[in-house]
Amino acid sequence: MQLIMKMLAKNSDDVSIYLDEAKQIIKDAKTEASSLRSLAIEEAKEYAQKKTDERKSELEEEYTVFLKGLNSERVEFKNGLLAQMPLYKEGIKAKLNQI
Repeated sequence: MQLIMKMLAKNSDDVSIYLDEAKQIIKDAKTEASSLRSLAIEEAKEYAQKKTDERKSELEEEYTVFLKGLNSERVEFKNGLLAQMPLYKEGIKAKLNQI
């Protein structure tokens, strides 16, 4: 009987030790998972910022090209109007003479 009691006490102590080890392993795993999650979030934010900056740069370049083209069209339009000015004046004179 005494032998059984000793074995039960030893088993109880062993179970307690294993339970403590298991709790520590779980605690360590949770800490590591939290660190990995934080690292993944930080990397995702950096990647998103990089992609956003790249796209912003591309759009700024496209906008600059667009403005240059728009300015060029404005100059062409103005020159076209100035070239047609004598015709407009003659047309206006003709209409005024008819009145």
